[in-house]
Amino acid sequence: MRLSEIAEVFSGRPAQRVEDGERTSVVPIVAMRDVGTRIIARAHLETVPVGGEPDPRRRIQAGDIVVTSRGRVRAAVAYEEHAGVLLGPNLMMIRPQSDYPSALLAAFLRHPAVEARLLQDTMTAGTPGFSMENLRSLELKDITAEQADRLAELMDETDTYVWEVQAGANRLTAAAIETVFTNLNVEPTA
Repeated sequence: MRLSEIAEVFSGRPAQRVEDGERTSVVPIVAMRDVGTRIIARAHLETVPVGGEPDPRRRIQAGDIVVTSRGRVRAAVAYEEHAGVLLGPNLMMIRPQSDYPSALLAAFLRHPAVEARLLQDTMTAGTPGFSMENLRSLELKDITAEQADRLAELMDETDTYVWEVQAGANRLTAAAIETVFTNLNVEPTA
């Protein structure tokens, strides 16, 4: 089956320019750099001023999958904290319309063979990328709901484990840097 049979696909855009005197609101926006196997926490996202109400299809909902469409393909599932965040440029959003678990689709999109399929038409470009049509026409097997749930649970557990290991490694690195700084610094610190 095609991805378009089980999900809607939307493309991100830059935030619209705000005219002088126009009423604005400041909203968080997801950029390519914010997407890995997870989307960074909402509190760490860049905020941009927007005029009027942005297209609701560009606002992320929990369970949406955010995919980078330029360079290396990265895909992450949005959580409740990302609800209402804008989708930035060079990103696409997949909104499942079936019982296909988001974690399963995100994992499938991360596979090197899928990345090669998506990028096959642009391998000669300076920065490889893919179109919304390439993503919509991506073929995948139709599996049972039970199998999909088991595979999604496997990916959820694996992604959580990797995230926690990376966070631990980051804390260890920060502690080591602080120790080096404390031992080498001659300037008084506030």
